[in-house]
Amino acid sequence: EEREKFVSFIGPVRDESMVIAVLENSNHIINSLDDIKKLPMQIGIMKGAFYGTAFDAKLKTDRVFAKNIMPVNNLIQNIKKLKRNRLSGFIMDHYDLAYKVKNELLYQGLKIHSFVVNQNDVFFGFSKKSVSPEMLARLQRAYIRVKAKGIFKKIVTKYQ
Repeated sequence: EEREKFVSFIGPVRDESMVIAVLENSNHIINSLDDIKKLPMQIGIMKGAFYGTAFDAKLKTDRVFAKNIMPVNNLIQNIKKLKRNRLSGFIMDHYDLAYKVKNELLYQGLKIHSFVVNQNDVFFGFSKKSVSPEMLARLQRAYIRVKAKGIFKKIVTKYQ
């Protein structure tokens, strides 16, 4: 809501589901954020990334939870730490992770845990300063046409 002061949004385009990547042979039981506190090692996250309001609140108020979270600067660190058994898992976008597990060598041996850390809709955002109302209206009409043709759904399905 605070960004709506300077950004116009069109969408949603897709959902963003944040999930946990774990080793293929993992049997971690995670049904809630509190279960992260019971894992044998930390969960990796990217510094500055958003994992939901509940996750952020827990990170700020629950010391045990916060101790079980390992912020890193890049995704490669998380993958290497997980493969070296220095993390129980790491959090990233479901579609991105699903695609990479299927198609990238670096992600072989990983799987997606069924627990969803957070889920939000994703929108296109356009600066109110630099995008005129006329251009915004054209973009809105284009969005409606593309959505009606099912193009967004086709793109998302490709990455599931």
